Amino acid sequence: MKRDQICSISLNEMTDFDPKGKKILVISAHPDDLDFCAGGTLLKWLGQGAKAAIVICTNGDKGTEDKNLDSQQLAKIRQTEQLEASKMLDLDKTWFLNYPDAHLEATAELKEKIVRLIREYQPDVVMSFDPTERYSLTKKEINHPDHLAVGEAALSAVYPLARDFLTFPEHQREGLRTHKVKDLFLYNFDKPNFWVDITDLIKLKSELLAKHPSQCTKSEIEGELEKWNARAGKEIGVSYAESFIHLEID
Repeated sequence: MKRDQICSISLNEMTDFDPKGKKILVISAHPDDLDFCAGGTLLKWLGQGAKAAIVICTNGDKGTEDKNLDSQQLAKIRQTEQLEASKMLDLDKTWFLNYPDAHLEATAELKEKIVRLIREYQPDVVMSFDPTERYSLTKKEINHPDHLAVGEAALSAVYPLARDFLTFPEHQREGLRTHKVKDLFLYNFDKPNFWVDITDLIKLKSELLAKHPSQCTKSEIEGELEKWNARAGKEIGVSYAESFIHLEID
């Protein structure tokens, strides 16, 4: 089979992953996405010796019910909140691409920016959204279109764009090396094959989410944790968990 026809992957059904020494790049649509979907997991893995960075593709300038705020004010607030969350996580880098909220598309421009950061950071692991999860029966929600766009762009960037030296050759001229990501963790609430026990970190995850007061109150945080993390935990016999699709890439 020709090299450009398929990416060989293995879908692992497991709950164990050794993060020690791994570099993780989180590719997010909005400030707070990481903290809701995988905050406990990242706290756990960083505590076990991983390093991490995050790229946030939109500025989150639409997500409010406060009619006293305009988009510019909200974007500034959300960037400040994200920097506080990144500080709590002790992330290596926080990149903001500053696309407008709710209008993100998986364009060649967006893919190039993500590929550039993959080649710069050289991560072992990428975390992002599953672009196939258009809606969730578990959550009874329609997925945000920005989540789908960033997931599609992230997967395209991981394979084949970041791998091939003839893709965005200007990167090579700037001294950036091609890169192959080894593991993908995609947020998926309905069809996960990988769970992380975050029972011991649930209070810390709550504190992490509290870094985004423009998006959630204390009661909303507690409700989110009880509803989704307790449900994921029940699937593996623990109090609280986060769930993903894990793909190992050959």
